[in-house]
Amino acid sequence: MKSIYPFLLVASLMFSLSACETEEHKAAEEQTASPESPYIVWTDAQLKQSKLEWGQPQEHQLENSIKLGAYSRLPEGAKASLSVELPGKLLGIRKQEGEYVQKGEAILQIESLGYQQLLLANSQLERQIAEAEQALFYLEKALQRQEALAKEQINSGKALEQAQLEVDKAKASLAGMKKELSIRQNQLHQFSSAQAGHYWLQAPISGYISELDLSLGQSLSAGQPLLSIVDNKKMQAELEVFEKDWPLLEEGQKVDLSLAGPMGKRKLRAKVLRLGQAFGANKKSISVRLALDSLPFNLVEGLYMEAQLHLGQQKALVLPSSAIYQLGEQAYYYALAKTENGQHFFEPLPLVDAQQYDDFYYSPKISEQLKGRAVVLQGAYYLGASANTEEGE
Repeated sequence: MKSIYPFLLVASLMFSLSACETEEHKAAEEQTASPESPYIVWTDAQLKQSKLEWGQPQEHQLENSIKLGAYSRLPEGAKASLSVELPGKLLGIRKQEGEYVQKGEAILQIESLGYQQLLLANSQLERQIAEAEQALFYLEKALQRQEALAKEQINSGKALEQAQLEVDKAKASLAGMKKELSIRQNQLHQFSSAQAGHYWLQAPISGYISELDLSLGQSLSAGQPLLSIVDNKKMQAELEVFEKDWPLLEEGQKVDLSLAGPMGKRKLRAKVLRLGQAFGANKKSISVRLALDSLPFNLVEGLYMEAQLHLGQQKALVLPSSAIYQLGEQAYYYALAKTENGQHFFEPLPLVDAQQYDDFYYSPKISEQLKGRAVVLQGAYYLGASANTEEGE
């Protein structure tokens, strides 16, 4: 009977140790698989199988830039409209909408219904000028007489001042009438280039015809817009820069423009041509005009483009593409938090405010988030996928 006691004692001790190990293993598993844990825990065996690699992020020389929206804009003088100064009738159309015209090229033939009225008005104005010149002659004579009397101290200074005032008024009126006559004579000269009352409207600038909606025989009112001419070859771009970015800009700065279309994105190079000098009344932005280096294709005004302003270079920490795991719309990378008892604890870190380059990513938050810790450089996909698999289970 006594011989069985040692055996029972040993068996009881082994059972107790086994129970303790089971509880510890269970606790460790619960800690590893806990959904509340901020870490992804891998063993040495998992690391060996996945060939996960970690280390410090590399430092790269990056082009510092900001991205903004821009629109194509025509500069002053790159768009003009045609109209008639007197009522008339459309007799001919030599060019159609979308066609390119050179400056001075004839476009529309007009019959001026007010040609005779203009001749009559000019004749009346010439008579008025002759009468005004004669009146000025007598006023100047009167002024000379008042000046002579003033020297002899016969008249008052007030009479001399009044005579001088009347001469000045007559001269100003005469100058105005002569200027108006000159304008009308130029109009008549334009009409007389063809038959009396018939003339051609010519292109004031070179460019493409637009907004042409006319028919032969149509009556035209004075000042009525007939068509527009747009010189798209002089197209520029304009963007709005926020107040915080304003100190970073200067004239001559390089800008990359990207225009989305059915054939994909098309690239343009530009530079800062002119900076606005005042912020808008109800906005914290200022307009910046860009000069396009070249136009390999035709642009129309008002097209939206993505603009990337280059602000110089800076050294920064970057992560390779293999260090990034994309989960929905959010990207993550993983820092090695600690290693204990053959287990490696990785902390998922969101990649925020990131810019993607050819084969790496930059975020201004990388250094702040890592705090000197090592980061997974190779195999982030397997690490993230394993975490999602465990969560799914």
